[in-house]
Amino acid sequence: MLKNDNFCPSMNRQKSSKTCLAILCGGPGRESGVSLCSARNIYELTKNDYISVFLYMDKSSRFHLFHDGSFLEGEGNVLKTRVEQEGFELYEIKEVAQRQGLSIDLVFPIIHGSPLEDGKIQVLFESLQVPYLGCDSASSFLCFDKGLFKSYMSTFCTQSKTRFDLIPWKIYQRGIDSPEGILDLFKNQNIYLKPVQEGSSFGVHRVSEPEKRVEVLKDLLNNYKRILVEPEVKGRELEVALLETRKGWVASEVGEINLGDEKFYSYEAKYGEKSSVKTGLASLPSKLSVEFRELSIELAKRLGARGFLRMDYFLDVDSKILLNEVNTHPGCTGISMFPVLLADSGFEGSRWIDELIAAHVYRVCDSEERNATMVEGTGE
Repeated sequence: MLKNDNFCPSMNRQKSSKTCLAILCGGPGRESGVSLCSARNIYELTKNDYISVFLYMDKSSRFHLFHDGSFLEGEGNVLKTRVEQEGFELYEIKEVAQRQGLSIDLVFPIIHGSPLEDGKIQVLFESLQVPYLGCDSASSFLCFDKGLFKSYMSTFCTQSKTRFDLIPWKIYQRGIDSPEGILDLFKNQNIYLKPVQEGSSFGVHRVSEPEKRVEVLKDLLNNYKRILVEPEVKGRELEVALLETRKGWVASEVGEINLGDEKFYSYEAKYGEKSSVKTGLASLPSKLSVEFRELSIELAKRLGARGFLRMDYFLDVDSKILLNEVNTHPGCTGISMFPVLLADSGFEGSRWIDELIAAHVYRVCDSEERNATMVEGTGE
């Protein structure tokens, strides 16, 4: 448990000795229900050692502050809400919290998709000087935009200590690129078409029949400005959870997704009640497992990430490591790989959250001390 004495003097203090943690959840996106489940699990892990509250963002992007989960409805990994009160704007959060007898120390964002994974809400936090956990606006946007992410990471394929590659790709942009060109792309292979800015496999189409390529691409371009096209990878789908601690980044053991009867890891495959997907630790040679973990830490640093994230890979039939994507705000539902991998790596229960908060405090205090030293050195 973190006492407020561990916080820098500039951070808010509670009359209670416990840290007040506002769990940001919901949002206007299609993954709102999954976010609510993740938030409920975070609340259950933290409610005894912290003053944990819900900061719910509704479909109209207004906010609500709840002291417990009584506003949540449903079971499983996708929840709904029962909210009747009028919400408030984010800039009012301090005043609203004070009226409820709270002084929020930290926001724990657990919204999936936009406006968190694309960095938009972090911009608001930063402008309002609201302290929050996890990746900042820049690294979140970099990882969320698939085209930008691939272009940026391609510069490091040969520079890293552990060699990795990216899945070949091409981006089609509405009004610029001819959809008919997809007929000559990745011939004799199944392909995937993905919206460049979307999360959790929304909008992703697997196309195995060449004659349907143009039709699917045209339909997607009617709804999205840019579509990324990749060939199907034959191999294993692997994941690594990463956590920033006071001593630096820690990478979990490598996890593996077994699709069972599913064609690919779609939203339905992840959260559907009839999904045949199985997850667990990957059986890999020790040297290869270490390479995955070391590579993940290196890439987190190159991305300027902070807090917690999940690296998603493929290991193809030739044992080549292919970086697929980076999730800057991974799920914490009952079936999510992220907390399971951390638990298998020694961060059971709320321990990973304790470490996450401690690392945030350490970073903030270290930054303030450095700034103070610089001011003293200039004589200001």
